[in-house]
Amino acid sequence: MGGRVPLGYDKADAGLVINIEEAGNVRTLFNAYLELGNVRRLQAFANQHQMKTKTRITKLGITVEGHRFSRGRLYHLLSNPIYIGRIRHKEQVFDGLHDAILDQDLWDRVQNQLRTNAVIRSSRSNVRNASLLAGKIFDDDGRNLTPNHAKKDGKRYRYYVSKVPEAADDRAEPEWRIPASELERAVTDAVTNDRELLLAREREGKGNLSKSDLAAAIDRVTIREEQLQITLKTISDAEPRCIIAPFTLRRRGVETRLVLNRASPREPDTVLIRRILRAMDWVDQVRAGRTIAEIAASQDITREYITHNMQLAFLSPKILRAISEGEQRPDVSARQLRRMDIPAAWPDQDGIFL
Repeated sequence: MGGRVPLGYDKADAGLVINIEEAGNVRTLFNAYLELGNVRRLQAFANQHQMKTKTRITKLGITVEGHRFSRGRLYHLLSNPIYIGRIRHKEQVFDGLHDAILDQDLWDRVQNQLRTNAVIRSSRSNVRNASLLAGKIFDDDGRNLTPNHAKKDGKRYRYYVSKVPEAADDRAEPEWRIPASELERAVTDAVTNDRELLLAREREGKGNLSKSDLAAAIDRVTIREEQLQITLKTISDAEPRCIIAPFTLRRRGVETRLVLNRASPREPDTVLIRRILRAMDWVDQVRAGRTIAEIAASQDITREYITHNMQLAFLSPKILRAISEGEQRPDVSARQLRRMDIPAAWPDQDGIFL
């Protein structure tokens, strides 16, 4: 067997031999996963019990201490057939010459749980990726704008399109065909920056609006020539809350952008700006010869935190200017960016930030 020796085993002349202490941790993690139900809780369990990845000794004799489990490491451990005496090579699994740490029943139950959770995550992802305004957006004549999409060069583009009356010529173009991301962004911007709504949520002790909050709050959106009329749902018998948001359609070639004409600009996100400046400082330190491990130790943060956030140092000048002026997408925040990878190519960054 080539590659790194997994947790639970040591390498000997005869091959892999079980490390009794580590094997106990492996069994504990498998049983805890079944009990806790998902890897997020398992990660918290492993951290609480100070479980670490395998300590390794390099060919130069340097000891590399184990560290806290990431969720990715736990997924890999839970799906590694080496623990039932088998070895995976590319897409195939073969019988190994080493002893198993787990019995087949425990292994099968964990694999079934992993598959079940994967289906649940996929279903939630589909819900999150559903069109935010489906069934809620209409034109001035009361016609529903329905979600549609087109594919070009393997890429999927979503739109909201007004229905063409049945009596119309089949070749007639719909009156409205607006990129879904632009329309959803404009509605989100208008709602999340509505002062009355923000004050009401603050009085109720609620935080920022999530996408599910937005979907639940919006009752109807009417799109007119130069304005959006957004009607919010009410809990009591009070009059429905209505937001009027003037907009401008800007065209660049075949691309259409819907831009709100805000009376006053949004305040710059100082948390995001500080995070970007910090990332730039890390890059400068690395270029000066410091390692990421040294920077992390000096600032009492993890190496993973630095490597993930360091990508903010490579944003395009256009995006940096937009962020400094509070003109980035309203759903872009330092917290949101922790969960995504930022493309290295500047043109590909626009879809995330602008």
